[in-house]
Amino acid sequence: MDRETLDAFAHLARTFARKEVRNMVGRDTRDGDLALLPSLLEKALETGLMTSPDPHSPGHELGVWGRACLTEGPTASLVILEEMARECAGVALCLHAAGLGALELDEPIFKRPALAFFPRNQRLTWEFLDGEEEVAPGPFTVLAPPQWDGLVIYRPSPRGWTAHVLERQEVSWEDLTPRTGLIASGIIQVHSENPGVQIPGTRSPRVLLRRHLLGLTAIGVGNALGALATAEEYAAQRYQGGAAIDSHAAVRLLLGEARAWLTGVRNQLYMAAQEDRDTREALERSMVLAVKGTEHAWRATSHALQVLGGYGYMEDYRLEKRLRDAMTLKTLPPSARDLTLMLGHRERRERT
Repeated sequence: MDRETLDAFAHLARTFARKEVRNMVGRDTRDGDLALLPSLLEKALETGLMTSPDPHSPGHELGVWGRACLTEGPTASLVILEEMARECAGVALCLHAAGLGALELDEPIFKRPALAFFPRNQRLTWEFLDGEEEVAPGPFTVLAPPQWDGLVIYRPSPRGWTAHVLERQEVSWEDLTPRTGLIASGIIQVHSENPGVQIPGTRSPRVLLRRHLLGLTAIGVGNALGALATAEEYAAQRYQGGAAIDSHAAVRLLLGEARAWLTGVRNQLYMAAQEDRDTREALERSMVLAVKGTEHAWRATSHALQVLGGYGYMEDYRLEKRLRDAMTLKTLPPSARDLTLMLGHRERRERT
């Protein structure tokens, strides 16, 4: 994809984020006016930023992880996610999950009647494992809207993904939202002993897992860049000892380290996006990048908060929300610990 097209995607996402997402987040409540989230996602769908499994939807082709990424690569989707996360990581995660779900639900799977009850603003179940192990049913952590009629659980298998279709009455769930920072994404824990109707997938699980990891890294970078922008603006306007605090060595060190971490991860992220191949090596590099990227994004966000001192923990500047989001991104499946164990397991298997 050429530079001009990418710039157009970035401008569209930036404009939408500053107008719609910033309005939802606001400054009056802890996590923004979440009642506005459904209408915000509908606008993102109409604008073409959010992907739908419906091929007649504007976003089906060019939204986050839409069909175009199969031929054009993931860079445009990563740009959109980064821009959205600069305003709210939760909204970015909604677009990310919906896009991954639509990517796997398009033809011929999505035409099957068994998926008719799947919610329009679907979320993909996070059950990403090695792909060579048998996986027992539930519980699962999923992203879902408050009201849904059915659920599709994706699991890897040696031949690709298998979709387990469950109806609402076959599952029980508990709301995990109060325990997460990414409250806007609606995270719930689902329990079910019914494996559901199995619909074999056609794509390699490595492709979906790799794009999931790249997406989480982009959201972490965008969230941290938003925190850094707040800290830099505060440091330029806050005076102490007759000078703005951004002239103090300690503050400059905090800002400089945060900027260096994010620049390094961001460069590696978009370099990895150019290597959009279905290989184990490409997947492993994405796993390493996700481990390092979410950690550095969390550290950069923490540095930004420290620049504000005690004010950083107040809700007025939204840095405490960004720190919660950065910590949650580190633990969303597959967490950094899960990825490290998977990498170690692969290395051990190769030696034996």
